Amino acid sequence: MSNSSAEVVIAANSLSRSYKDVQALKSLNIEVRRGEIFGFLGPNGAGKTTFVKLMLDFIAPSSGEIEILGDSPARLNRARIGYLPERVSIHPFLTGRELMIYRGHLLGLE
Repeated sequence: MSNSSAEVVIAANSLSRSYKDVQALKSLNIEVRRGEIFGFLGPNGAGKTTFVKLMLDFIAPSSGEIEILGDSPARLNRARIGYLPERVSIHPFLTGRELMIYRGHLLGLE
């Protein structure tokens, strides 16, 4: 079943990121549409974490463009997305679920 008419929620066009002499991400073009399940697979150094950091506006691209929910990551309404890193140094004694419940309580959610 094709999902080609669904809204594009993640779009990257010729997205690249370099760290000094290291090209972490080179000219990535991708579209992920609403309702799709998408996974980033690749060996260490393939650019997976760099792409996530670009999506969250933790770092800026060296070149190219990225849009999340139709807007640049810098202008994105943070309440519309979530991110749970593999290692959370703030509360290392909590599981991922416990951390999400804790953060939800801080935001007034039940």
